[in-house]
Amino acid sequence: MVPEVPDTAVRAAFSRLRPRDIQFRHLASVRAVLHYMTVADPQRLSRMLGDIAPAQLLCAARLAHPDHLPALHAAFDYASDAPAVFSYMAGDFPPSVDIPVPSNARIIAGLVGLADGLPGSAVSHGLFPSPITKLARLSLASTGYFPRSEVLDAARSAYDTGHPYCAHDAVACALVHPDVSVGERIDLVAQLAALGPDGRAARGWRNRKKFWRIVRWAGLPPDTRRTG
Repeated sequence: MVPEVPDTAVRAAFSRLRPRDIQFRHLASVRAVLHYMTVADPQRLSRMLGDIAPAQLLCAARLAHPDHLPALHAAFDYASDAPAVFSYMAGDFPPSVDIPVPSNARIIAGLVGLADGLPGSAVSHGLFPSPITKLARLSLASTGYFPRSEVLDAARSAYDTGHPYCAHDAVACALVHPDVSVGERIDLVAQLAALGPDGRAARGWRNRKKFWRIVRWAGLPPDTRRTG
């Protein structure tokens, strides 16, 4: 017989979820509760999730068993864009699916919470952002949520010596920002590829490989990518 998980344990498990937990899944108590909740009454779970912050709900969507998703959908008031956001947030960076453009206020609030700052900035739980944070930043950037000038500045300095991490997320965000022109995107790639006098290229073959992967993912014109 599967043991009943107390409501307090369920609320505590979901409210404790953080981006780093989702990446490494090191909280045994969270894993256990999520495992048992796959067989729980979905209406009961929906009621409990109503009190959980939206950022934690999006973390749960990345970890979720399919049985959790209806309750998570209910927690976002059955927003029509929620399933696409759940699928997107469960994937890799850069994403293999279309970037969602949510309109639901709770989903947007959750993305802002997970973004934990501007693209390219260090995060509160450690120096470099987890994939779910990069995805949140990317979704927000694609809607123009972040100021264009700040996103471009972050991308141009993404690989500078002294930057806390190689900010591939800042580059991706600049390449999808609606207020960054195609010409500016091409100039950015040229700069970061060290093609021009002000080139500030990614250091190390792994970082260069990731950089060119993002450029290809962004779908820039072929001649922009000739050195990649």
